[in-house]
Amino acid sequence: MTPLYSAVLHANLELCIVLIERGANVDLGSDFGITPLMLACDRSQTEIVTFLVENGANLDLGSDSAITPLMIACDRSQTEIVAFAIGQRTYSSSSAAASSPVPFHHRKQAKDTHQQPAQPLTDHGTGNFFLSAYATSEQRIASDSEWKKTPIGQTGLYNMGNTCFMNSALQPLFHTPGFSQLFQEKSAQRFVNGNNSFGTNGVISGSFSALIDLIWSGKFNALRPGIFLEFFARRVNTEMADRQQHDAQEFQLYLLDALHEDTNRVNKRQSFEQNYDDTDLGASASDFNERSKLFSSSPVNDLFNLTNISVVQCSTCNTKSVRFEVVNQLSLELPTNTDCLTLKDCLEAHFSSAVSSTTA
Repeated sequence: MTPLYSAVLHANLELCIVLIERGANVDLGSDFGITPLMLACDRSQTEIVTFLVENGANLDLGSDSAITPLMIACDRSQTEIVAFAIGQRTYSSSSAAASSPVPFHHRKQAKDTHQQPAQPLTDHGTGNFFLSAYATSEQRIASDSEWKKTPIGQTGLYNMGNTCFMNSALQPLFHTPGFSQLFQEKSAQRFVNGNNSFGTNGVISGSFSALIDLIWSGKFNALRPGIFLEFFARRVNTEMADRQQHDAQEFQLYLLDALHEDTNRVNKRQSFEQNYDDTDLGASASDFNERSKLFSSSPVNDLFNLTNISVVQCSTCNTKSVRFEVVNQLSLELPTNTDCLTLKDCLEAHFSSAVSSTTA
């Protein structure tokens, strides 16, 4: 993080002026490609934005995600900043504007009444907001968090006020083999289905991907994922962002479902009725899995889904029927009469008790 970036982070215009006068690079910012101008636009710091642009800050220089300062200002509906930026471009490109602009210290801010209201970022017709959400989350979380070189994988999450339920659900996901790799380095972007009305159009996937990349960067002691929780509230579940206590398992269910729907390959869902017996459970299970993929299929489900089999036997005619159920979580009992317990022990106990026929 450069001194100028830090000055913008703390909204210190006077320090920005001193640093620029002493030759600070106006476009050099954080290790994640976030420039001082991008940060100022994100935080609606109109005076600092004006000063930076007048001193050569590039309106078109953005992050690795191709998000520019002007795009951020539009996304935040910051009309005054957008109006100034557009006016500055017009001034710079006009042959009539040969003289230097009025110095910042003596210039009065003027509002262009002819400018149209700023429009938020769009998906450019793709239905996929992954990159926009990624860039916004990466920038906001990085600027709000504690920068400190940390062993890879040991970055923590701040409790932002009764958010321990979220943190305790996120950390295991960050360290789940296969799952973390799915979302690292924007890998999940290629799976996002913008045509799925049940998803978030890549918003949650993009924000989650940025969070994972920051977690595994080794550059932070702890992160404040406030923007991720904001996106979660807007797109998934409002109640879980009310700073009250909530259930970690419930949060994880909502999150995995949102990530699944974002990456669901199926646009036209085909439902079906189950009509299986116990003649050949293997063949029945294969048939069920194939039919299920016509209704719902994603790389998230490929990792987490488990198929439970229930066998019901009629007490009158002894006919058996089989029913399959897809789940992505198991509730395991923890026995108290043992000093040594492993996850394998819990799984074996769970499935040994589950393998039984129910009489109807």
